[in-house]
Amino acid sequence: AGAAGEFTKAATGIESRLRADADIGPALQDLRQLVDDLHHARVPAEQATPIIKNNLPRCVAIVQKYGELDAETTDDVNATLIALVGLAATQLPLGQLDYADLVTRIFSEEAAFYAATMREGGGMGDSDSGGSSDISGSIPSDEELEALPAGEITSSFEGLAPNYLKLINLFDRLSGFDSLLHALSDDPVPNLERCKKLLRPLVSVREALKKRALVRIAREARIGIYNRLLSMTNAQLKSEDRKAVHDCLSAVTDLVKAADLKDAMSKQQSLLLEWGNKCLRSPFLEKRLVGLHELKEVVANCVRHVKDMESKSNQNGGGMGGELLYQDYANVLGDDLDEREGGWLSPQNVVGWLVEKQVVEYLFGDNIHMQLLKRCSEILRQMAVQDALTPEHLALMWDSTNGKHESVRHAVYMVLVEITGSLSAPLLVQLNHMVCGVSPEEYDKTWLHLLHGFTRNAIGSAANMSLPLLGTDVERRQWFGLGLLWRLAQDEAPLPAELRGHSLYYTMDLLCFNFCQPQHGGFFEAAVNNIRRCVSVPQAMTLVKRLLLQVQPQQVLDDLESRHGLLQLCLTEFAHFHALAHARRAASIAKSNGGEGVTTVVGGGGGVRLDSGWGEEAEGEHLQQVRQRLEFLDRILADAEIIDMSPVQLDGLWSCLALNPVTTLEA
Repeated sequence: AGAAGEFTKAATGIESRLRADADIGPALQDLRQLVDDLHHARVPAEQATPIIKNNLPRCVAIVQKYGELDAETTDDVNATLIALVGLAATQLPLGQLDYADLVTRIFSEEAAFYAATMREGGGMGDSDSGGSSDISGSIPSDEELEALPAGEITSSFEGLAPNYLKLINLFDRLSGFDSLLHALSDDPVPNLERCKKLLRPLVSVREALKKRALVRIAREARIGIYNRLLSMTNAQLKSEDRKAVHDCLSAVTDLVKAADLKDAMSKQQSLLLEWGNKCLRSPFLEKRLVGLHELKEVVANCVRHVKDMESKSNQNGGGMGGELLYQDYANVLGDDLDEREGGWLSPQNVVGWLVEKQVVEYLFGDNIHMQLLKRCSEILRQMAVQDALTPEHLALMWDSTNGKHESVRHAVYMVLVEITGSLSAPLLVQLNHMVCGVSPEEYDKTWLHLLHGFTRNAIGSAANMSLPLLGTDVERRQWFGLGLLWRLAQDEAPLPAELRGHSLYYTMDLLCFNFCQPQHGGFFEAAVNNIRRCVSVPQAMTLVKRLLLQVQPQQVLDDLESRHGLLQLCLTEFAHFHALAHARRAASIAKSNGGEGVTTVVGGGGGVRLDSGWGEEAEGEHLQQVRQRLEFLDRILADAEIIDMSPVQLDGLWSCLALNPVTTLEA
C-alpha cells in the first residue's frame, strides 16, 4: 500500500471483484480493510478523494443489487455497510463532506439487498462473521450494535428492512445527522452544490424517521439553507445559479412536507422574497433579473392560491370557513411562527413586504434598467389591486424618465400602460394629469403611444367602469385622453402630419371599443361641425365612415341629415375646398412667373397655404382629398334613406369636377 497509487488500484480491484466474483466475501473483507485505512488516515489525500467520491459509492451500489445471498454473506454485507456508515459518521465532522454521497447511497431504501433481507428476516448482529473483530476503531462491535435501541430515531415500518433501519440508527447514534446539519450551517464555503449533497441523505431517510426526529431535522435543515442563501456575498451570489437554489429548496421542501410543518409554505415564500430581494439588489444584471423573477413568482403563486381556494369554496357552496387562513410575514430564520392551518402568505402580506422593502423605489430609482422595467408590471399591478401603490410611487415612476435614454422612457411608459387597468380612480386621475399635461414640445410618437394605451386601459378599468355615466366631475365616468387625441388629429394641432395621422387612428381605435359607445354621438357631432366649419374635413369624414361600422348607419345618417342637412354641408364644403385649390394653383403660377404670389393663410378642408406651391406632390394630395370627399358622398347616399341628391346639387358638383377642374386628372 505504500507504493504510489496502490490504494486507488486496490479500490478499483475490490470494485471489480464485487462485480465479478461468485464469492464476494474476500472482496468485502478487503473493502472493510480499506475503510479502516481511510479511517486511520493511512491513505494519501490524493488517493483518498477519488476513492471516497467514486469507488466507495460504486461498491455500495454493487452489493445493494444482490437480492439473494446466503446468511454468511448477508452478515458480511451488513458488517461492511456498518463499517462504511461508521467511517462516514466519523469523517463528516472533520470536513470530509464528500462522504455525504456515500451515505446517500447506503440509505437507498429500495435496494434489492434490503428487500431480500426483509423477506428472509435477516438483520444485524445475528452473526459473528461480520469481520468486525479484526478491524478496530471504524466498525462498532456487535455489543455496541445491540445496545442501540431499535426505534431510537426510526419508526417501525413494515415496509422497511430492519438492517436498513439499524443503519439509520447507527448513523444517528454516531452524530452523523448532526454533522450533516452542522455542515449546512457552518461550512465556510457556501457552495450550493455541496449543500445539495448534504441534504440528500436527510431526504433519503425522511420516511423512516419518527415524527419528532424528522421535525427537528427538517427545521434545522431549513434554517441552515435559509441562512446560507441570505448570507451570501455578491461574489458568492454570482457563482450560483437559480437551479441550484431551487434544488436546495426542493430538498428542504421534501423534508418539511414529510414533517408536516404547518408553516412550510409561508416560510418558503418568505425566504424566496428575501432571496429575490437580495438578488435584485446585486450589481449583476443577470442576478437582478433572477431576483425580480422570484418576487413575481411569489406574488403570482399567492394570488393563484387565493383563486384556487375561492373556487373550492364556491364548489362547496359556502363560505371560506377555516380553509383560507394565512400566515403573517414569516421570520425566515426562526421558528416563532404559529403553526396554524393554511400556512400561506396572503397577497396583502406579500404586497406589504414589497412596500416595506421599497421595491418600487429601487426599480425606478438610480438603478433603473430597461430589462427590469420590462418584467415588473405584474408586481405593480398586484400592489395597485391591494391599494398599496401610492401617489408617491406613481410620481416616482413618471419622474424616472427625466434625462434617461429613449429606450428607458419607452419602457417606463409601457409599465404605466400595463398597470393602468388596476389603478384606483384617484390614481387614474393623477396619471391622466401627468400624461395629458405634457408640454407640446414633448409630443412625439412614444408619448402618443402612451396616451393611446393609457386612455384605452383607463376608460375600460374596473375603477372607471363602476362609475355612472352621469354625475359630478369626480363621481362620473371619465374619458381621459380621448378628447385630446381627437384634438391632436386636427390640422391646427402642433404635430407633424404623420403624428396627426397616428392621433386619428388612435381616436378611431378607442371609439371601436364597447366601453366608448356612449361617446359615439358626441364624435359624430364633432365631425359634422368640422365639415360645417371647413376644417380638418378628411379627418372628420374618415372618422364618420369608421364609426358607421359600429352603429346602425341608416339611422345615424338619417338623424344627421334631418338635424344638420349633412349632404348640403358636404357639398358646400366641397365647393369651398375646390375654390381654395384653384386659388392655390393660381398663386403658384403667379409666383413662378415672377410675381409675389399670395401668402395669406386660408381655411380649407386640407389645411393648406396658398403660397405652399403646386407641384406633383401638391397635385397628388389634392386628388386624394377629392377622392375622400367623393367616397364619403357615395357612402352616405348609399346607406341613408332620406338623403338624396337634387339636380341642383348634382349640377354644382358637376360644375366643379367636370366643367372647372383644378387639374385635368380631376375630371
